[in-house]
Amino acid sequence: MPKSQKGQKQGAATSTPSKMKATDPASLPGTSGGFVVRDGSKKGGRNRSDDRGKSDHAISDSESDTSSDTEPVTPRKTWLGSVFSSPKRQQARTTSPSAWCARDTEAYRNRYPNKRDNKSLNDNWKFYNNEIESKPRGTYIDTMHEHWFGDYSLLEEHHGYIQWLFPIREMGMNRQAQELQLHEAERICKDPKCSDRVVKSYELMLHFWGMHLEDRQKGKIVRGDNWKERFRNLNRSSHNYLRITQILKSLGELGHERLKLPFLKFVLHEAIVERTLANAERSCLHYWIHTLRDDKQRKWIQIYADNLLAESKH
Repeated sequence: MPKSQKGQKQGAATSTPSKMKATDPASLPGTSGGFVVRDGSKKGGRNRSDDRGKSDHAISDSESDTSSDTEPVTPRKTWLGSVFSSPKRQQARTTSPSAWCARDTEAYRNRYPNKRDNKSLNDNWKFYNNEIESKPRGTYIDTMHEHWFGDYSLLEEHHGYIQWLFPIREMGMNRQAQELQLHEAERICKDPKCSDRVVKSYELMLHFWGMHLEDRQKGKIVRGDNWKERFRNLNRSSHNYLRITQILKSLGELGHERLKLPFLKFVLHEAIVERTLANAERSCLHYWIHTLRDDKQRKWIQIYADNLLAESKH
């Protein structure tokens, strides 16, 4: 064999693959780099090579958190101060869901093939058509949008409204809320006023979490004026992670799947790069990204997350 060919073969054998790249982000909504504050300034991720070793991801009481820990927990630092985390969980920083999460999100993505539409049930349609009040201790949807916006204490402590604002085809904790039926979802999607109310409900919750929907069509999210205070709350109030799961699933059922990818990209950047939502990282990696029904989008966001995780170690 000529030396030139032999050298080429040896070189090919010793070369290392380059970092995976996501599909061209320009073809996907809300995939611009960095994040934008509402005053219009743009900021890229900071170099955290000096503090990443101190701060891995935080534990959250999320749906994906089904394993039990037997190791002693060790204190560490995060954006909010000292918290505790298991060494086992610190090593599990991947985008792969647990077996339970995989089954649950797969059933959602496949639109629950074993469920049947019950045309006698119409509470979700009536609520979104502003005909009935939510229960318990609820009100009409237009009243929520007008008077609950910015009422952080009410939105934090009231645990019965989320199943009405964001119905899904599963029974939730509120037994006075009805499971979403297919015919209801179709009517809400087709009715312009009801469809607009879905987006208003989303904006209500985004503001509660310190975020702002800058573009309703593309779904682009930026930090709200209240982001510091509300990010702190979201970081320590892990029951909101269950709400986020409900909202992501509901957006897909009610015709607003396009809003999910930009939300996930925003949260991943804040959690992994900025560490402002560090405690949401696990839920986002192991559960929320798997609610995307489009296979290409789901693959793109997984590669995007893996790249952020790899870069954060340097």
